[in-house]
Amino acid sequence: MVSQMKDISSKGRSRQFRLIDIISFIYLSFILIGSLSQSYMYIATGLFFVWLFVLLFSNLSSVKRIVHDRKTVLLVFYLIVAFFYGIISAPLEHCLKVFMEALMMFSPFMIFDHYKKNTASLPILLSLLLVAWVGVSIAMLEFYNTIGNLYGDFYGEGAARVVVSDKEAFGGMILGGGYCIAYGGALFVCVIVNMFLDKYLPSFIEKLIAVIVMITTLMLVLKTESTITTISMVVGVIVTIIYRDNAKAGTSKIFLLFGIIFFLLCAKSIGKFLIEQSANLEGVVSQRIASFGASLAGSGDGDSDYTKMRFLIPFQSLGVFLESPIIGVSYLHGNGFVSPEVFGVGNHSEWCDALADYGLLGGVPYLLIYFLQVKEIKRMGLKFSIGWAVCLFLLGFFNPFRGFQSHIMLFFMIPAIKLLYFNRLNNI
Repeated sequence: MVSQMKDISSKGRSRQFRLIDIISFIYLSFILIGSLSQSYMYIATGLFFVWLFVLLFSNLSSVKRIVHDRKTVLLVFYLIVAFFYGIISAPLEHCLKVFMEALMMFSPFMIFDHYKKNTASLPILLSLLLVAWVGVSIAMLEFYNTIGNLYGDFYGEGAARVVVSDKEAFGGMILGGGYCIAYGGALFVCVIVNMFLDKYLPSFIEKLIAVIVMITTLMLVLKTESTITTISMVVGVIVTIIYRDNAKAGTSKIFLLFGIIFFLLCAKSIGKFLIEQSANLEGVVSQRIASFGASLAGSGDGDSDYTKMRFLIPFQSLGVFLESPIIGVSYLHGNGFVSPEVFGVGNHSEWCDALADYGLLGGVPYLLIYFLQVKEIKRMGLKFSIGWAVCLFLLGFFNPFRGFQSHIMLFFMIPAIKLLYFNRLNNI
């Protein structure tokens, strides 16, 4: 995936790695770390504005492309709504912090807007980002296996889960742990599987690199102990395998139909099997497997009750949205200054929470940014299965998806991979 990207023809355009490319890499790799500490955010904000400043004076056409991107228009509208909702119930400092976090989290699509028409240096930039992705993943795995384990008995759960609920739990940890990199990793695994199946990786070196990246990412996803993320990834991979664009539609539908029938007929037996197997495992994932198995087996115990509760949380947010469908309730909690859960928001679903928080006024523009991104990736030429999009939907429906690492994958790395390999296959 890395080595032969340099074979992509750029027809007369220089491959020189320019200042804007260097700043793009520094900025993207820096936010890939994912920390939300105050000093980190100051540096990230500074790097973003340096990138914007350099782009403004080096490539005005890219700036115009970003400004005219429909996602930019929607983002600006959402940011205005979110800022004014926040200022009603929260200090100005908090509102500005949330504003800048959101702007930088969506900045990867702006950076990709620049490289749509400036692909000469994109192979090198993407290769460096893949190295950074693997490096951050290995660093987080090392953290989870060492420092995280030391605190595991104290907190009673894995390090990734601790960081989600308490960002200061491990002091001045530079790595932004939690689940966001796992969300991006789940999407990435679906894409890599797709590229293997559809033979978009012709050389041995590309296959080897893709395997290394996938194994590292897969280990990280599993180590975060996010059951919903793992399930979403597995479902995405299954859909990728049986419902690819390059596969025969009739065969795919038959496999899918038999799979559903098999699952319905064997649900109780599958549930009992999961309960038995989870007894040999440790950690949060084993608890969730047992919980899911209890639900399938119809045991009606506490574990099955937890599973039902976890899957119903998004509908809790939808209920809040239906009570205040136009403006939502974010103005009541100051855009997160007070916990949204106090006002009934489930806080576990990106899609449903956005509607509950901002109503139709801010929620629809926000969700349209993701919709347009999926639509843009789909029409970029290279045929991909819908598996990664199914994974994205599940991740966002049952998890708070938004984050630096997850957005780098969705808004930059996946479209960059599609664009580069489409160009190479078509000798552009």
